Amino acid sequence: MALPSGSSSSGPRRSPLTRLFPAARATIASPLPPEEVWRRLLGPNAQEWQIGESRRYTVRPRPNGPILDIDGPYGAKKIGLTTEATVHAVAGGTSLALTSWMSSMPLLLMTVGLLCLTLVPLVLRFSVSVPPLVLLVVLYGAGLISLKSEAYLIKHSCASCLGEDPRRV
Repeated sequence: MALPSGSSSSGPRRSPLTRLFPAARATIASPLPPEEVWRRLLGPNAQEWQIGESRRYTVRPRPNGPILDIDGPYGAKKIGLTTEATVHAVAGGTSLALTSWMSSMPLLLMTVGLLCLTLVPLVLRFSVSVPPLVLLVVLYGAGLISLKSEAYLIKHSCASCLGEDPRRV
C-alpha cells in the first residue's frame, strides 16, 4: 500500500510567528512497517468516524494524555487543534513525527499579557515596579524550557505506545 500523495518529508513551512512561538516536536524511528506503527499508535481504543472521503480518528496515546486528532490512513498528516502526527515509510522501517502546539499557547498568551502590562501603564501614565520587559524575557525563557519537557514526554509516551524502549529513543 503506497503512502498518500499529500504526505511529504519536508514538513510544513514555518512562518515568523511559529519561529517565535515554537511547538514541542518529537521524532521516533521504528523498525516496524508503517501499517503496524499506525495501528499501534491508534490503539484498540481509537474511535473512528467517516467524514466524506476521509476517515478520522481520536487517539489518546497515554492515560490522561493529550488527545490526537488524526485524519486519513497511515502516512496522512492532519493538523488538528493542537497536534500534528505524521507516519512516513523510510529505509529500514518507519519514522513517526509528532508535534504538539498546545505548549506554544502559554507562550503566546504570556507574551500578549505582558505586552498589555507594558502598554496599559504607558497609556494610563502610572509606573510598574518590575520592568515588564524583564518579566517578558523570564517568562518566555521558562516557556521555552517547558517546550523541551513537553517534547520529551511526547517522545517517550509514543515510544512506549509502539513497544520501543523509551530510554533508547
